[in-house]
This record gives sequence, structure tokens and C-alpha cells, in this order.
Amino acid sequence: MNQLHLAISPYLLQHADNPVEWHLWGQEALLEAEERDVPVLISIGYSACHWCHVMAHESFEDHGTANLMNQYFVNIKIDREEYPQVDALYMEAALAMNGHGGWPLTIFALPDGSPFYAGTYYPNRPRGGMPSFIQVIGAIHSAWENKKEELFKEARVLGEAIARRTQIPEMLSLNSELGAQESETGIKDDIYKTLSNRFASQVDSTYGGFGNGPKFPMALQVELCLRIGSTSADSTVLNFGLHALDAMSSGGLFDHINGGFFRYCVDETWSVPHFEKMLYDQAMLLPIYLHGYLLTGQEKYLYVIEETISFVTEKLFLESGGIAASLDADTNGVEGATYTWREDEVKVLLNDPDLISLVCQFWSISKKGNFEKTNVLRRPNTDPLFPIPEEILLAKDKMKAAVSQRPQPGIDDKSILEWNAMWISALCQCSISLGNKTWSDLACKTGKFVLDNLRDKSGKWLRATRGGTLSQAVATSADIAWLIDAMTRLYELTGEDLWLDEALKASKYLEVNYFDPVSNSLKLASLAEALLVENVNDYFDNVTPSANSTASSALLRLHQITGKLELRELAVKLIRPYSQIVNESPSAFCQLLIANDLTTNGSIEIVIPGGEGNFTQVLKEFLIPNAIILLGGDAKSTPLLTERVPGFAYICHDGTCDLPAGDEESFLSQLIALGRIKAVPRAQI
Repeated sequence: MNQLHLAISPYLLQHADNPVEWHLWGQEALLEAEERDVPVLISIGYSACHWCHVMAHESFEDHGTANLMNQYFVNIKIDREEYPQVDALYMEAALAMNGHGGWPLTIFALPDGSPFYAGTYYPNRPRGGMPSFIQVIGAIHSAWENKKEELFKEARVLGEAIARRTQIPEMLSLNSELGAQESETGIKDDIYKTLSNRFASQVDSTYGGFGNGPKFPMALQVELCLRIGSTSADSTVLNFGLHALDAMSSGGLFDHINGGFFRYCVDETWSVPHFEKMLYDQAMLLPIYLHGYLLTGQEKYLYVIEETISFVTEKLFLESGGIAASLDADTNGVEGATYTWREDEVKVLLNDPDLISLVCQFWSISKKGNFEKTNVLRRPNTDPLFPIPEEILLAKDKMKAAVSQRPQPGIDDKSILEWNAMWISALCQCSISLGNKTWSDLACKTGKFVLDNLRDKSGKWLRATRGGTLSQAVATSADIAWLIDAMTRLYELTGEDLWLDEALKASKYLEVNYFDPVSNSLKLASLAEALLVENVNDYFDNVTPSANSTASSALLRLHQITGKLELRELAVKLIRPYSQIVNESPSAFCQLLIANDLTTNGSIEIVIPGGEGNFTQVLKEFLIPNAIILLGGDAKSTPLLTERVPGFAYICHDGTCDLPAGDEESFLSQLIALGRIKAVPRAQI
């Protein structure tokens, strides 16, 4: 029977009525495969994935295909968002075998779960050089019946390839003598210069961003461009970052009507997106637009921040206080149907020739269209007109109302610990810098939701929850790393001891449950769990940063607040094993390099008791890299708050504190003297 009706995942529930006898991920399914002496077919996807829906409709809803699947295999369906550690391992199989991966991910494995063949989407009929799904499963069945030994051999070979791909790079001993050009982490002192040169070779100077189509936001790379450029006399790298911000927010990646960002664009010009909207993308992009605004003062970046927060609040925020994972790319089976416009639709809606002409010119709307005879709204260049004309804003309101009456994409309303924590962190950063009380309240509400709903009665953290029911999937190290960061930033924002206590508890939980003392790194899955597949290390930064990178940064920030040396020691341990590969491939470790900067240049601690006065205006006008900003709290919780008097601002760095600043001018002068901000008017950037 199909077991997916027992799941909490909306993605799995979408397949609960398939004629395929789907099993949930677990030992029971593998034991059945062993008893039946059949291979395992594992299909991995997620709710917002367009091609996952296509393959489901073409193959998994087809009774003929399902009958063959049920006869030949034990079939397992996995939501990659619930089990990222399982997805990571099987994706490595696809990469090792084919050189590329993606979703839906289709894995054929031995009864013990060891993969011997991997692919992605297969059509229901042969096309474009691809075999049909029925041809694939028929060939696998034939091989199992007639050449089983070869499949076991292939599984061993593929397992060895996966091990080579996932093993820790050559490690440097913590006790080894450091070279003159290395920091305590083993990363070269000139790594940021090397990274700048790499960015120069990877950046798209014409259309903005990095690489060619398909184009992803690459938020971590953009963040490093802004950070490096924020204190450099050379504005080249800074302009790489600002160009990317403009390209993404003026192009089709940004939803110009409802706000928020789509997952990626299929072309190099940022014109046409894949239409799924993921919470993690909103969380990753929010801070870089904040930093763009702080560096330049340009209101267009503030507009993107406000529109993105509005999107998440209106479309993903749940009554419980949690945030939903995503919106589907499809609406009623049509990709992007909710978001695209035909020219005649605009004409009927606005019914004003002058306004119609202005709107069509502003958002590049034409009769021909740019996506299947419809239009993805986008500005015609990467220097968007701002402020947006009042007539356009009025038209936007009408178009937004019209969109709300259209069929809407499906929502994956499970709340994932990692992604909710990412959003809390992003919202806290915006709240601290821009002083928005509404955003602060939202961050706190989601923080309390996380504490109340994502761990069980024993204190074990789980990966996700939906409708009050916890997932059976145990939290990953990435979940806990982001939890530390979110709780720490909530403490910075509010000064409430609850958040600091939870951050410290989470740091201990991370070390006990995920830290592998042999490799000095974090395993993605808990060491305490009985795993069905190999427990991989999570160290490469991808669309989101790795668990190792996130934890390093979060632990260092928490150390600066509490003074607890063991937090810093653990963070350095997490960075150092990767120093050689970071020195060789720095752009694959952007978040780790942010953490490394905290160890080499150190943080700067700013205390503004009460969070009031003109001092906070400086926070709205300057990007201060590596800043720990406390707006209040109990002096018993952190030495940074000892003997702090309202009406003054306090700056500490490198284990010392400067004299209290009694006014905005002296506060700013101290920051400039420390080299932490550019002493250049924004208009000159």
C-alpha cells in the first residue's frame, strides 16, 4: 500500500494517491527489499519543483508505470527538504556518475540503500536523447535478473567515488607550525585579494551576477563583494556586488508585483525565472540588499527589503508564527501562471491609454511577450528608475489586486528549522540596522515558534513541523548552526536573556551531537542517530552556506558576546581542516571566509543602551562588517554590558574598549579611526 498518507510533508502528501506503493524513508522499506530480493527505487524531490510535478503526472500517476514499479522495486519517496542528509548523499551519486544532478533525483539502489545507478527526470516517452522512464526501469529490472553481480560491483565503485567526493580534504594539524602568511585557521592572509581576483574572472560584467545562464542569486559571493568593497579604496569589487543587486532586482528574478525573489533565472540576462519561491532565498538575499542600502543609501535597495519582507509576511507567514517553506513554481499545472501577464490583460485592467503605455514601457510588456506568449515583468536595464513614479505604484496596486484573484500556486506549509532560523537572522539584521519595530516583533514571534514547536519533549531538535505535528526527521547540523545564529541575533536585538540562554544551549547541542573529533568537522546528520546511509560532512558553501561555515560564524559571534573561549576554540577547529582547499578554491567557501575574517580582523562590539538616540542613525547609514550590536540587556549576561549608561555609545574591539561616545559625531569618528567604515560620502560610492 502507499504509505505517504502518514507523512506531514506536503510534497509526500501530493503523492499519497499515486498507484505506486510508495514507502517512507526508513529501515522497514530496506528490509522489505531484502526479503523480496529486489532493488530499491528512490525518488527525491520537493514541493516547489516544476519537473518533480511533471514526472509525477507523467509516470507516478500512470497505472501501467506504477504496476511495473511495484513489481520490480520497493519504491521510496523522499522530501529532500525533510532529509537533506539523505538527498546530499544520493546527489553525490548522481554527480559522480553523470557529472550533474538536480531534481527530481531518481536513484536505484541495492536493498541496503547503496546506489548503483542515478538519474534525474525521465520522460514518459523517449525524447531529446533521453530514454523513457519505463525503458529505464525495464533495463534496471533486466540487469537485476541477469547481471546482478555487475550491479553490486557498480555499487562498490560508485560508493568509492562518493567517498572520494565527500571525504575531508587533506587536513592541517592544529598543532602544526603556521606559515608566515597564514592565520591561526591556516587560511592565507592574502586570501581576500585572491578572492577578489577570482570574482573578477567569474563576474558577468554585462548582465551582472556570476557565470552564464542558468543564473542563481549567489548571495554569498555578492556579500563578500560588498564586505571587501566596504573598506577597500578600490571600488571594483564593490561594484561587482552592486551590479548584481541591481540586475537581480530589476530583472525577472524579482517579483515586481508581490515582492520576493524566485529561485533562479534560466538565462544570462535575468529575464525569465523558474517560478518557485523558497524561504531560504528570501532569507539569503535580504541581508545583501540591506548591506547595499547601508553602503550607498540608495532607496531602491530599501524598497526591495520592504517588498521582500512584505511578501514573506503576506504569503509565507503562518498563524502559528512559523514560516512556510515555499510556493510552487506551477499554478494548476502551468509554470508561472500566477505571475505572468499578457499585454491585453494589462490593457483591460488599467483602461487608460497613457497609463497602459507607461506601465508596458516600465516593465517591458509586449504583445509578443518573453515567456510562452506572456510577459515576465522586468525593467529594461539594471539601473531601475527610482523613486518609482506614483502612476506605476498605483498601477502596481491594481495589478496586485488582480493577481490575488487568480488561482494561486501551492504552498508547502511545513516549517523547517534551518530556514526559519535563517529568516529570523535576516529579519534581526534589518531590524537592528533600520529600527523597524514591526520586523522586530515578527522575528521574536518566529523565534518563540521555533523554541515551542521544533523540539520534542526530550529536548531533541527535529527538522520540521506542520500543523502542530513534528516530522520524524531529526535536525541536521545546519539546522542547529542556524539556530545558534538566530538566537544570538535575537539577543542582540532585544537584550532578553532567553535568547542568549538558548544560543548557548544550542552550541553545546551542536558539539555533542554533530562534532566529529576525528575530522574536526560537523557531520550533517546527528552522530546519535542510527543512519541507513553514510553520514557526510557538510563543508562546501552552496546556494546556502554549509553547516560548518554557518556554525563557525555563529559560534564566533556568540563568543564575542559571552567571552566563552570554548566557543571560539570550536569555531577555529571547524575552519582549520579546510584551510588548504579554501586557499585553492576560495569562492566555494564564502561563508567560511566571513568566519575567518572574524578570527583575523576580529569583531567590533557596539553597545547602545536602550537602542535609542542619534547613535542608531549611524547604524542606518553605514555598513560595519563584523559588528556585534547590543541594544540593551542584563549586565549579568555579558561583560559587554557592564556599567553601560544610557545616552552613550560604547565601542569595543580586540579585547579593549574605547572611551564612551557622547554624541553621534564622536561615535562616527571612532568607527572611522578603527577603519571599520568608509569615510566617504555615499554619493561618491
